[in-house]
Amino acid sequence: MGTPDDWLERHVYARYPSLGVGLSGLPGVSAWAIQMMWIPFWAGGVVNGGSHFGGYRNIATSDASTNLFPLGILIGGEELHNNHHAYVTSARLSNRWFEFDIGWLYIRLLAALRLATIRRVATKPRLLSNKAVVDDATLQAIIRNRHEVMAAYARMFERACRWELRRIKDMSRDDKRAFVLGMKRWLRQAWGYRDKPDQQALTSRNASRRIRVYVERYEALLELWAWSHASREQLLVQLQNWCRYAEQNDVTAIADFSIRLRRYT
Repeated sequence: MGTPDDWLERHVYARYPSLGVGLSGLPGVSAWAIQMMWIPFWAGGVVNGGSHFGGYRNIATSDASTNLFPLGILIGGEELHNNHHAYVTSARLSNRWFEFDIGWLYIRLLAALRLATIRRVATKPRLLSNKAVVDDATLQAIIRNRHEVMAAYARMFERACRWELRRIKDMSRDDKRAFVLGMKRWLRQAWGYRDKPDQQALTSRNASRRIRVYVERYEALLELWAWSHASREQLLVQLQNWCRYAEQNDVTAIADFSIRLRRYT
């Protein structure tokens, strides 16, 4: 039931079943035993445990998952754990140019031999170079790719924080310590971790106006995902207002980020 019904099946496998057991019985049991030892240790222990402790993130998911290492070889690509959590139904776990997923290599080889069918992979955001109007297609594309959008904002915010750290050399030691701690918490929240940010540290008089704008625009962008009962028209107006405000302030990076959002489709 469900097995191939071809010449090899009818004339070899079905005709001589005992030979199959004798030929592949011991190797099959050995492979099964190795897998049963390999998966709990590497996948459940090293990869799953380690990637929730430390690593790097491509996507701002709402959990603590990270990519343990960019080369997914030991356990079929599961080392790219953050990518897996972001796209749970994707057959390909590598998302960036420097990442390698050996499981995806196996799948492509099997698909080339017509032994596997690729159902779904993570799609990259589609951007139009000459698109300037925020319409319904823009809204849907941003919501669909919200993890990438928030990750891009987090990277931009991180660069701004590094610049700010170089600027605040004249702060007192206590103020600088509070500011650095606040930035670290905000960066973790921007990357999707559930840390409670210290808003006062980044919106106080010690913070530059640029950092305050980054924080305010980040919170306004989060509201797009928080309005679960808002209509599509309301969300579209909110997104248009966000882009308009972002492009009117003098923080060039946020204005450029808004222009990039307009290109989503």
